[in-house]
Amino acid sequence: MARQQTSKEMKSDATPLWEWAIAGVGAVLVAGVIVYMTVSALMSNGSAPVVFVEAHGPVERSGDLYVVRFEARNESSATAAGLRIRGELLRDGSVVEASEAVLDFLPRWSKRRGGLFFRRNPTDGRVELFATGYQDP
Repeated sequence: MARQQTSKEMKSDATPLWEWAIAGVGAVLVAGVIVYMTVSALMSNGSAPVVFVEAHGPVERSGDLYVVRFEARNESSATAAGLRIRGELLRDGSVVEASEAVLDFLPRWSKRRGGLFFRRNPTDGRVELFATGYQDP
């Protein structure tokens, strides 16, 4: 004859409530990540990045060179890879020296910093900073 389980034995076979709670939290997190990635992919409509480049901080001496630090901001939902930044040192309206840098990756709605080296002292003129090109990642 088969032995019947007591109510205490039946309860020990049931999944504890805390395991159900953790499983629920995990399911909500996974669903949230899926929704975020889907919305993110749909919002990226193939538009070009909107990049602003500004000098960041004073001109610094670096050995025989001068460094102009910059900050590049991407104010769009598009990402830029291989972003080329150019700085031109102007005196009396003419370009006397130029310098370039490449930012490997500028994600959407983000900013990155870098520096441009010049042989001439940039404080003796005016430096214009701008983006010249990028690649789609």
